[in-house]
Amino acid sequence: MATDYRNRTYSNECRRSLVIALGSGAAAVLSLTAGISGPLVGVMVAVALLPPLVTTGIMLGSLHWHYAIGAAMLFAANVICINLAASLSFRLQGIRPSRWYEKQKAKKSTWRNLMFWGGLLLVLCLLIYLRHGLQFF
Repeated sequence: MATDYRNRTYSNECRRSLVIALGSGAAAVLSLTAGISGPLVGVMVAVALLPPLVTTGIMLGSLHWHYAIGAAMLFAANVICINLAASLSFRLQGIRPSRWYEKQKAKKSTWRNLMFWGGLLLVLCLLIYLRHGLQFF
């Protein structure tokens, strides 16, 4: 098996991939709010989401179940990080509804969203840690 594919299934790539996913999520929100969304969102998908997803498919096709699960977990972690970074970026930019009655609802919803994605990330990191032992950090 090629080293490039195997690297997308191991936990030693997890930290680097999570940082890339967080950065791409923040960059996507910044590009959307600046009005130049097209190219940067495509780069975000190409950098953070496609490599582990393609690796999952290749590993499933070659019947390497263990590696496919690792790549799928990395893909899930990237999706979670992109959503978490996007939520945080919107919050930090102060993007809120204009009507007063929607502001409270949006504030609660934002915090629930952050807690949900943060909780999912913690659970997934724990699963990756348990799956690979002490190699996660």
